[in-house]
Amino acid sequence: VIDHLVIGPPGVFAIATENFPGQEIKVNGDFLAVGNQRFDDITVARELGESAAAILSHAAGQPIVVTPLLVVVTPTKLALRRQPDGVNVVASRQLLHYLDKLERTLDGAEVAFISDVADRHTTWRAAPGPAQDVQRLSHDFAMLRSAVQEATQTRVFWGVVAFVVVAGFVWAATAMIVQHLIGH
Repeated sequence: VIDHLVIGPPGVFAIATENFPGQEIKVNGDFLAVGNQRFDDITVARELGESAAAILSHAAGQPIVVTPLLVVVTPTKLALRRQPDGVNVVASRQLLHYLDKLERTLDGAEVAFISDVADRHTTWRAAPGPAQDVQRLSHDFAMLRSAVQEATQTRVFWGVVAFVVVAGFVWAATAMIVQHLIGH
């Protein structure tokens, strides 16, 4: 899911955001790493941009170029060793500056047309999902509810058993201590 779609004189941008506050982010081509862990956010951003371009182009009846942007929210540092192909990675603090310095590629009429296409509820209509068997779902849910109730009853039973055992040991230990104190 695209987090934001920006349409203006510099073009159309599908923005995916990733939140790594206070972390150092390293980007080297298609690899985004936080510490020693790699993430596939660049590939996801690229796919979102391609999807948005296909959807808008279909709805507009003409090709619409969409630039994918991966915006990293408040990183401590964003080390861009090499920008990935087809995706721009920007720290959230630099996003407005980044967009502001871009060359204008769309005129006012084009921005208005693409904005109108993007605003149509039919443009982003989700494809219908697979039909679901309601009886099967009801049966599965009933089985799940039964399993949860059985697990709850088992947990309560073992909790009572544990309480009785602990209480028995405490009672026996108390009785031994009292007997020992009385005996001396």
